[in-house]
This record gives sequence, C-alpha cells and structure tokens, in this order.
Amino acid sequence: MADSITGIDTTTSGQRSMSETDLETLRRLLLGPEYQSLLAKAEILDDPALLGQVITPAIQESLKLSGPTHNLQKVLSPTVVGALMDSVSNDPKPIADALYPVMGPAIRKSINTTMAQMTSNFNELLERSVSPNAWRWRFDAWRTGRSYSEVVLIKNLVFQVEQVFLIHRDTGLLLQHVLADTAISKDPDMVSGMLTAIQDFTSDSFSVEQNSGLNSLKLGDLTVLIENGPQAVLAAVIRGVVPTDLQEILSETIEEVHLQDHKKLINYDGNPDRFNHLQPLLSACLRTQLISKEDHKDKQNSTKEKKQSSGLLKYGIYSLLLLMVAGYIYQQYQSNLAEDDWNKAQQIFGSESGLIVTNASKKDGKYFISGLADPLAKKPSLLINHGTLNNIELVLSFKPYLSLEPDIVLKRIGEKYNIPDSVKLSLKDGVLSLNGRSTQSWLNKFESDASSINGVNSLDISKIEVVR
Repeated sequence: MADSITGIDTTTSGQRSMSETDLETLRRLLLGPEYQSLLAKAEILDDPALLGQVITPAIQESLKLSGPTHNLQKVLSPTVVGALMDSVSNDPKPIADALYPVMGPAIRKSINTTMAQMTSNFNELLERSVSPNAWRWRFDAWRTGRSYSEVVLIKNLVFQVEQVFLIHRDTGLLLQHVLADTAISKDPDMVSGMLTAIQDFTSDSFSVEQNSGLNSLKLGDLTVLIENGPQAVLAAVIRGVVPTDLQEILSETIEEVHLQDHKKLINYDGNPDRFNHLQPLLSACLRTQLISKEDHKDKQNSTKEKKQSSGLLKYGIYSLLLLMVAGYIYQQYQSNLAEDDWNKAQQIFGSESGLIVTNASKKDGKYFISGLADPLAKKPSLLINHGTLNNIELVLSFKPYLSLEPDIVLKRIGEKYNIPDSVKLSLKDGVLSLNGRSTQSWLNKFESDASSINGVNSLDISKIEVVR
C-alpha cells in the first residue's frame, strides 16, 4: 500500500511538470514572435543598464527637436533648476568660479562703453568753448593726460544719476530701464543679469541674513546704489559724489513700485511691457547737480584759504624738517670731529718717547687713556694743549716708570753727568758712543760711571780726542 501511494505521488508530480512544459510550448505556439518580443522587453525593463542604453538615444533625439509643440524643455526645466539650486546650496564655490570670468568683464565693458560714449558727447559740445576756464581745463587735460571732456566733467559736475534699472528679484530679468540724456548705455539686459549674478554670488558666499543684499558697488568714479525689495530690485548708476539723500529716494521709489504693481511682480510672466507705466516714476530718480557760479566762488575762496593754511603748514613742516636735517648734519659733523681727535690723541700718545699707552677706551661721551710715563718724558697733560684735541673730553691716567728709549737715556745722562760741550753722545743698541774732545781726567771718570747707567751696555770712545 505504501509503495502504491508513493508511486502515485511520483506519477502525479511528473504529470504536473509535463503539464507546465506543455503550457510553455502552447504559449510559444499561440503567441509566436510577439511572445519572444515581450520577453525581451521585460528583460530590458528589469535591467537598468539595458534600459539606459535604450532611453539615452531617445532623449538625445528629443533634445534636438524644436517648435511650439515641444514640451521637453518645460518638463526638464524644474529638474535642472532644482539640481542647480541644490548644487549652489551645498557648495556655491564651483558656480561662483564658473561665473567669475564672465561677471567682471561684462560689467566693466558696459560701464566703459557708457563712459566712452558720454565723454564723446561732451567733446562735441565743449570743443568750441574758448573761455578762460576752458583754456585752463585744456591745460589740465594736457598735463594729466586725460581727455578734455573728462576734465570738464570733473570741474563742473557734483553728481549725476545716469541710469536706473528695475529688476525682477526672482528671475533677474530687466523690467524697466531709464537713462539720462547725456549718458549712453548698451545692453541693459546684460547689466541687469550681471547685477543679479553679483547679488546671488555675495549672498551665497557670505553669511548674511536671508533678506539682505548688496547695497553698493564702486568702480572708479562710478557708484552703483542698490535698493532691495521683496519682489524687485532698484539699481542706480551715479557719477561723482553720491548725495546722502539718494538712498532714501531709491527706497521710496521701490516702495511705490511694490505698492502699484505688487500682484504683477508676484505673477510676472516675462513681459516687461506691463511695467511701462513706471517710466515717469523711475525717471524722477535721474538727477544731476552741477557746480554753480556761487559754488565756484566759494570753492575758489575755500581753495585759496586751504592753500594759505596748507602753505603755512607746509612751511612749518619744511622748517621742522630743515632743522632736523641741520641738527643731524651738525651731530654727524661733531661726531666726525670727535672721532678724528680721538684718532689723533691715540697717535700722539702712542708715538711720544717715554710714554707707553696701556689702555684707550671711550664711555658715555668721555675718552680715557692710561699708561706709563718716564719722569724725563714730556708731560701727558701738555700734549693736549696744542688746540688739536678740543672736540673731545680726554681723561689721562699715567704712572711713572724708567724708560730705556735712547732719547730718554741720553737725556738722563745729560742731566746726571757734566758732559762738556765738546763731547757729543749717541746711543744705539745699548752702545754709548762718544765723539769730540775731552780731558783725560773727565774721560776716566765717565768711563768708571758708564757701567752704572741704565740702558747702556758698552762704551765706545774710539772717536774721542784727549786734550791736555
């Protein structure tokens, strides 16, 4: 019975397996190639690598398409913008580094173009001027190397608001742009984009409050004041000295813009024509102030007073410097004289017979010389009374000793012994030589005493002539 049951189970299992094989075969027979295609597509969907190989060519072809009916860009735009925002939030430096080479040159090029066109207009208007100021300005232009119009502008202009930009804060697009009559602007959309890029760069690169933004830019004598609003940004380009109340004027203007068109700014659709009615409001910010005649007179008087005061100040400074230089030169002169006297003193005391210098030093402006002096040598104090050592304070300290120098030994012999005038003495290498005439008695006595003379080793009387 057990064997039978087991046999039945085995047979049933074999039949089930055969039934699945038959079912697969039946599927292939009924569905044919379509079934194989479905299996291949299912394999592609299950394998990301194969799926990427299939989708990539399709995306490339889709990006090549253009036309109003193409919606791929609209679909990808939120994803790309979100990825860019995430990248900037995580690490803004790569984006900032990529934009850096573009921002600076573009802004400088636009401003330089504006300045060049403006100076050209000034040249056309002022070339015919022959007033004394014009000749003086021409001379200043030649002296400084600037153009004539730049000098005139510097001399007459206090400040001028040349351009005003109204920029949508979220998109960075230019809403409106107004320009002064004497100013020239090229491509204000590019300037607007660069200002927005600079704003984003500074806010991403530095730790500032969320609603904070860049307030001003300085480029030479041009200043860009920026007033930030919730939905729009107002930027004004000013040449010259920026007035203190201009920032408040810009603040009131941007507030009025938001008051009039708050909903339009929030729902901005990219059409700047909807804000054309703001032109008069923005044009009110274009202000110019020139130096008046009274200002010229006040400036000239002030300049004259400043010149006088500065002249006195300069005279005082120059006098002080001259005194300092004279004092320094006199000090150096005295120092050189003292140094020369010190060298002379050492030379005098070192070369004097009967004197031995054992120490020569200087301390606290005083000079010290000490050593040994023979009683028959010249007194050290007499050596400094010749008027050649008056520039130093010399302190002398000499102790007595017996000198064996030939001059001192001969002087000592002349004082101790009665040497006749007819006898001449000389000493060399310890040999005392007598030359001349003398009596025999004096010669005998001197020979007996010569052995006791310090510094004399022997006596030479070969040249003496004995007389009666």
